[in-house]
Amino acid sequence: MDRDVTRDSDATAAPPEPDAAFAAWFAAYPRQQGELPARRAWDAAAAAGVLPPLAEILARLELQKAGAQWQNPQFVPLPERYLREHRWRDQPTPPAKPPGRSPAAELRALGSDESRRQALLRISRAARFDPFDESNDGDPDA
Repeated sequence: MDRDVTRDSDATAAPPEPDAAFAAWFAAYPRQQGELPARRAWDAAAAAGVLPPLAEILARLELQKAGAQWQNPQFVPLPERYLREHRWRDQPTPPAKPPGRSPAAELRALGSDESRRQALLRISRAARFDPFDESNDGDPDA
């Protein structure tokens, strides 16, 4: 009978909390999947002595998160794989460039030749200078 009570109390006991280092790393990792396999990989790397200090692995993680490769979630490795393959040693990719306009959008923003010519004429009239007057030698006071 005592054995059944012990078994019941063991079943309701909370699992041990992961240590603070793993919890901090996992919270910082961009892909929150597979926490248990990642925990096993963390413990294995720590036992093997290949896991760098927490500050170092977090710094490398931040560099990698800023890289162009990790901007697309499909290219972020699962946490377990990151630890198992020692991916903190990978060279980070160059930082992602902010999205810019396509060449076609740049041309549209410039407008047509005629609209640029009209804008230049408006500005020139305000300055009392005609840039298209061939008799003018470029001197606005002439």
